Amino acid sequence: MSDTSPTRFAFRKHEVASALGISERKVHDLIKSGELPSFKVGRVVLIPVAGVRAFIAAQVQTGGQA
Repeated sequence: MSDTSPTRFAFRKHEVASALGISERKVHDLIKSGELPSFKVGRVVLIPVAGVRAFIAAQVQTGGQA
């Protein structure tokens, strides 16, 4: 069986919060501080998957001092 699900390039704030095990407010704060990149499409705030991966890598390197 082949995987036909589309590749995701960005997630909403609540999806990132759930994936990282943090609050949606913390995701908002990380976006506001510039630690987590985001962009808007209409009224929806999206966080690129690459940005989430970069944030995680930075946290691993710095010992999680976000």
